[in-house]
Amino acid sequence: MKDNPIKLAYQAHNYVDRAAYRHGQKKKSDNPAKTAPILAAAMEQFGQAGLPLWKARRKAQQVVGDPRIARYLEKLGWADLKAFLGTIALFLKTYPEDETEVGMVQFQDRGQTQLDPEALGQQALALSNQLLKTHRDNNLNKLKRMADRVRVARNKWEALATLAQFYPLRGVPDSVVNDLVEQLSVLHLRSFQDLMARALLFYEAQSKGWNPNAQRSKSGQANESGS
Repeated sequence: MKDNPIKLAYQAHNYVDRAAYRHGQKKKSDNPAKTAPILAAAMEQFGQAGLPLWKARRKAQQVVGDPRIARYLEKLGWADLKAFLGTIALFLKTYPEDETEVGMVQFQDRGQTQLDPEALGQQALALSNQLLKTHRDNNLNKLKRMADRVRVARNKWEALATLAQFYPLRGVPDSVVNDLVEQLSVLHLRSFQDLMARALLFYEAQSKGWNPNAQRSKSGQANESGS
């Protein structure tokens, strides 16, 4: 089974000396967060005939700048190398620019929990309530776009790359993305996809005045009168 290029990019990005770029010890213009997408675009433009795989790997090594990453690059074919370059840039951009920022939490695939309908509803409502706390700064269209892209993810690594695309991004709360990364760490992919979709349904309804607590109160009263 071949290695997932997104997984390799996530592992490799930890070797990049981000502090050196941040503190001026290395040129910011050489930061792989900026140069990796440029190389990926060159591969797309020239194709393998104009930029052979061996040369693309060598240039990728120069771009990333740490010899420990070479072992990841040697595992990748042409298409996977392009994916690697694009996603390592995404993951590098999720790190804080300075000490005042937190950055995206680390992802660790720790489980495959599948949520039953009750647990799914409870966790989706909790996520919706979290979104309500930043309601005035949220962009519903961006949140929906994030959920739609996660919905078509084929594995957790693709879902993680999607979350990284939206971090940091105005209109999408950093705290919510971090919570989603934590959820992705422990949930089965399908449960995670369902959680995001359900949470946005609840959030949109609550934004328009729906009160789930009042709904539960009415249900309880109906049960009491029926008994």
